[in-house]
Amino acid sequence: MSTQSYASNTDASIKIIKSSLSSFQLYIGNYYLVKNHYYSKKYYLLSAENGNSEAQTTVGDLYIKGELFATDYKKAMKWLMKASESNNPKAQAYIGYLYSQGLGVEKNYDNALKWYLKSAKQDFGLAQNNIGSLYYDGNGVQQDYQAAMEWYQKAEKNGYTSSANNIAYLYQHGLGVDIDYKKAMEWYLKSASKNDAGAMYNIGYLYEKGLGVPVDIEKAKEWYDKAYSLGLDIARSRLNLLKIKTQNKHDS
Repeated sequence: MSTQSYASNTDASIKIIKSSLSSFQLYIGNYYLVKNHYYSKKYYLLSAENGNSEAQTTVGDLYIKGELFATDYKKAMKWLMKASESNNPKAQAYIGYLYSQGLGVEKNYDNALKWYLKSAKQDFGLAQNNIGSLYYDGNGVQQDYQAAMEWYQKAEKNGYTSSANNIAYLYQHGLGVDIDYKKAMEWYLKSASKNDAGAMYNIGYLYEKGLGVPVDIEKAKEWYDKAYSLGLDIARSRLNLLKIKTQNKHDS
């Protein structure tokens, strides 16, 4: 057995042990996430430091959200960049997000698109949705509603449920497609079934205005109420407006 071969086998064994250890540390971090923040933070960091890309991505995400760790976008970027070295699609998408929002870095839509595309090539729905949004808004690319629709559809097929709401919105307003309120309703309902508050609000609006369905104020109220119960404050304003309109009708 050659010395070089022996050293190589040893290095491989160390990598296997390190990988197994980091996976266990990530498991412990997840286990303590809602039970003990100190231990959760400790084991996430241990796993991340041992090269686990999922842990590195989680730590980066937590720094973005300000959960367990104080919000720190530069530290978030540091950990996400480490994870991206393992071609982690979630980390790549989060890096794209930081560039698109200018969080911890100078806002740069070209860089955002570059990182989103890396992630999208691995069929990561969030990245595909966000590319769709770049085309929708015309940020870093020429505004193109048809391209936005294509990316939203890819994202939805890959399990990113919020894209269904975006698809519906394009149908409702005839952006890149012909106006089709029935298709809009179908997609809004699909998104609402996954507890998307925005979709619930939009269903309420279709019922309130009679777009593709008969006007039904009671159903509109029901959907606005569902959206509000999930934290969408604008739905409360819509509910109050309907109440005022209903009261005015009774008074007149």
